[in-house]
Amino acid sequence: MMSSPLRALSATFAFASLGSLPVAQQPSFFFFPHQLFRSQSSQTVAWHLYGRVGDIYALLADLAPGSTPLFGQTFDLAFSPSVLVIQAGLVTSTSAHPLVLAPNTFPAGTPLFFQVGEWDPNLGLGSMLASTSEALIVHDGTRGIEVGFVYDLPLLTGVFDHAVSHRLQALPSLRRTVHPLPPQAYAIPFAGLTPVRATGARVQHALRAAELGGVGVRETLTAVRWRPLFGSIVPETFQQFELRASHSDVVPDYTIDPWGLIPVAPLSGLSQTFAQNPRPGSTVSMYSGSYSVQPQALLPNGYLPFPVPQTTFVYDGSSTILLETLCDPVPALGAVHNSAVIYGLVPSSAQPYATVHASGGGAGQPPVVIPATTVSGQGGSFLFDYELEFLRTTSVATSRFFASPASNPDYMQYHVAAYTPPGTSIALEFRGADDALGTNATAWSPSQDVADGKLFLQFRATLEADPNSTAVPWIDTLVVPIL
Repeated sequence: MMSSPLRALSATFAFASLGSLPVAQQPSFFFFPHQLFRSQSSQTVAWHLYGRVGDIYALLADLAPGSTPLFGQTFDLAFSPSVLVIQAGLVTSTSAHPLVLAPNTFPAGTPLFFQVGEWDPNLGLGSMLASTSEALIVHDGTRGIEVGFVYDLPLLTGVFDHAVSHRLQALPSLRRTVHPLPPQAYAIPFAGLTPVRATGARVQHALRAAELGGVGVRETLTAVRWRPLFGSIVPETFQQFELRASHSDVVPDYTIDPWGLIPVAPLSGLSQTFAQNPRPGSTVSMYSGSYSVQPQALLPNGYLPFPVPQTTFVYDGSSTILLETLCDPVPALGAVHNSAVIYGLVPSSAQPYATVHASGGGAGQPPVVIPATTVSGQGGSFLFDYELEFLRTTSVATSRFFASPASNPDYMQYHVAAYTPPGTSIALEFRGADDALGTNATAWSPSQDVADGKLFLQFRATLEADPNSTAVPWIDTLVVPIL
């Protein structure tokens, strides 16, 4: 290998002037096949380039991926000390080339990353275009299932960056805000109901997935805010206030029978017994401590934040969220000072229950409510006007079932050619089945061995983006060797 191939590359083309970069489509570059067998001393793979005919090209190879700016482009190579110029020439209309490699010189599992830089010889390196990148993987199997995403990406299902066509790439992290009110909700100018009550209160709300806007992947609930009635705040401090979030299997149906004008599923809402509403084991106490309600904390959009979460609640992206507040009484404060904005859902009925509350001094309730020991409350077909903020970093892709080239396959340790910038991660799971329809499918497992003996193999990739930047992980090639 060259001791400093990057410097050699730069010196070789130093004669070219750095002009302005013309607008052009990214050249397309791909391999076939994507796997190299260590049992072979020589193996030929074909690579293809579809770019600007007449350009000079340089095919680069590196043992490490990256995100490296060079000549106005960003290359997917690290430009490590191992980088090499493999081939160079002119882009032709055929754009197909053989590449001869010696797989037995590499350790098993070695990924080799390739990318082409091309430029107009009349404009110099300032006209550089970086192609899409591709990878080869060296392994010890006699056969293997390979996934090169140029072909297989359209067959994946899930939530990921579908705009990237040559690899499986995560979506960047996304912060989003929702107001989980059904479209038929209508404002009710009613004072007295509130999450902060001097005589104590325990309140549960069923926030349906349809209004939460989940897409079936997990995301973190980072903030919860409520809207005070008329936008006015009276200062008050509660020594003990708790915010809880759970998943729930309750999905209230607010559909109205057009003939009787009554709800079609009145019993589809929450139970008046608080403990029956969360999904067992899913409750997270997001905050527990004092809560000072102050006018200066009111946001320009009219919402007032609950305290910053102390503990993370991860929403599964598809369930109802049961949002619960527990406010201990402070008798010295007297009457209710800060009511919440309320939206009704079913004009003709209190059911199905979207909210269950126990409010000290409320109609039919004790003068003081101790929320931690209060087991039931009153139900109603209404919701407080909440604003929820989510952070989504997760992408998930599920493949089709791939047919094994062996009749009784023994799947070996899988290998990936992937890039995980700091703050990102990739996790793979596998399962086997008897046919492409998934008959007698095994459970998902982080090991491909779960599918041993099964004629079809499927994978699921979970990719986590960096929550604090635009950095995302990607997978270029996946190979599962077979003995």
